[in-house]
Amino acid sequence: EILPRMAKYGKTSAGMREQVPWGKHTPVHWRLHHKAIAASKDVNQADVLPVLAIKDPFTWMTSMCRHPYAAEWHHGDDRCPNLVAL
Repeated sequence: EILPRMAKYGKTSAGMREQVPWGKHTPVHWRLHHKAIAASKDVNQADVLPVLAIKDPFTWMTSMCRHPYAAEWHHGDDRCPNLVAL
């Protein structure tokens, strides 16, 4: 239940965390051996269930056209993600 979680971890912990306690984009063998800076010190890593979502590659590439973050590739506004058949 959410209320006991909030009582234990605080009002900002009502739902999911933004990353697992051992760090986002880190090897799974770091679990139980490392703590990310942003991780709560009070989180028992054995109680964390990591979930991975895999997107369709074309859908992911199209979403990267809208929000590229730090990725850079050759494309135009009229042709993104610039997939060209060879």
